[in-house]
Amino acid sequence: VPSGVISIDKEMKIKSINQAAEHILDLNTGKTLDRQFTEVFSDPLVSLISADKIVSRAEYPYVTGEGRHIWLGITTSELRNETGEKIGLICVFTDLTEIKTLETQVQLKERLSQLGEMSAGIAHELRNSMAVIAGYSKLLGRKVDPSSKGTVDAISDEIKNMDSIISELLAFAKPTVLNMERVDLQELIQEAVSSVSGVSEKVRVAIHSEGPVSAKADTVLLRQALSNLI
Repeated sequence: VPSGVISIDKEMKIKSINQAAEHILDLNTGKTLDRQFTEVFSDPLVSLISADKIVSRAEYPYVTGEGRHIWLGITTSELRNETGEKIGLICVFTDLTEIKTLETQVQLKERLSQLGEMSAGIAHELRNSMAVIAGYSKLLGRKVDPSSKGTVDAISDEIKNMDSIISELLAFAKPTVLNMERVDLQELIQEAVSSVSGVSEKVRVAIHSEGPVSAKADTVLLRQALSNLI
């Protein structure tokens, strides 16, 4: 049978164990009979058997002899002889690891779905505020001195970057489609540095390059990664 089956007498000695049990728990074949249960197994099996606890389809995490972390579905029952006297326990268990993994994946997908719905609402609110900021920056750009126009343009550029990041946030649950193009890395790094400049006067940035360096990449995602690193 695919389930592991172990019988134990009243002295906690293992009287029988099937191949499925040895395989599931990574035990040495044929080297467990007549040994003390506590010498071969670990918690929670030891605690259940030592406490003489009867359980039905209980689920427990378990670490095998080879250090594998698995989940067991365990049922224990009393063993009695013909006169009704208790002579030991029988433990039947199945490996639920794969099922538990699937359950975790389903729960994660549900959380991601909820997060996606929440992100859509947050993105909508952010874009409303960003539209107002973008509008004011355009008005400001018409009135400021030429010496300050670069600052206003930087605000507009950052609004565009934020909008791109929000688009990436909304698409996080979908396969990412990279917009691959030839990118000037020196120019991109300079833009990333400029986006976070002014944080501290003590920080100085120097870019050393013997000439133009380019790569094929997604400009928006790479700029976002560089800005985060800087």
